Amino acid sequence: MSTTVSQSRGNLVCFLPAQESDGASTVALHVARALSLERGMSTLLADLDYHSGTVAQRLGMEPAGTLGDVSAEEPGAWSKVVAAREDFNVLAAPVSSGQLTTKGLPPIVDVLRGACGEYDYVVADLPSALSSSAREILSMAWRLCIVFTPDFTSLHLARRRIRELGELTDDERLLCVLNRSGSSPVLNDDDVRTVLEREDLWLLANDYPTVHKAERRGDFIASDTELGTQLYGLAWRLDGLSRPPDAESSLLRRLLS
Repeated sequence: MSTTVSQSRGNLVCFLPAQESDGASTVALHVARALSLERGMSTLLADLDYHSGTVAQRLGMEPAGTLGDVSAEEPGAWSKVVAAREDFNVLAAPVSSGQLTTKGLPPIVDVLRGACGEYDYVVADLPSALSSSAREILSMAWRLCIVFTPDFTSLHLARRRIRELGELTDDERLLCVLNRSGSSPVLNDDDVRTVLEREDLWLLANDYPTVHKAERRGDFIASDTELGTQLYGLAWRLDGLSRPPDAESSLLRRLLS
């Protein structure tokens, strides 16, 4: 399978945390922005963590509608609740679990298929639990990214996720993202590779101050920080590409200059 991006639409990229609080939403958010600004691709970020969706809150958005307003009787209505931003578009998670209890789960597989026909990239922020509907979404994905940290529970769950995802897709589509690299006093990056039996990890620095600063501002992590460089570079790594040199940089770098 080629790792070069197809120019046709329909590239679904899924981010799945090994456990809650591993930072998958932060990673998905920045990758969506990088795909839009640096790659110049039309991008939709879909918050599929129905019970604790935080994407709209992090972006300071109050969308007029959410995925909770989309019913199986009218799956095409997803386009009516897309919140437009200058950098990418957002499909927000339902505002409460009560909304799901009343209306039931949205027809998310149909929604994603429709969205893949409208956008170059659809970035899905998934919860840690692998429900039956999540498995169908993951089997559709062009790239699957497991996000985990160097603590024992997260690594145990990451190993389990890798085995489960191996039943849904080929290994070439899977990317393991080690968040908060270097934060463990016991396990270094090589130990993590040994535990997971995987050499190819994408490393994200352990930088809580930078993350918290961006969250307080309702803004993005600056691309000139170590963590920012790694987050935005991940968008290029998904295509099997190296990030371009400064002289060939794209819209994001020009805006920052």
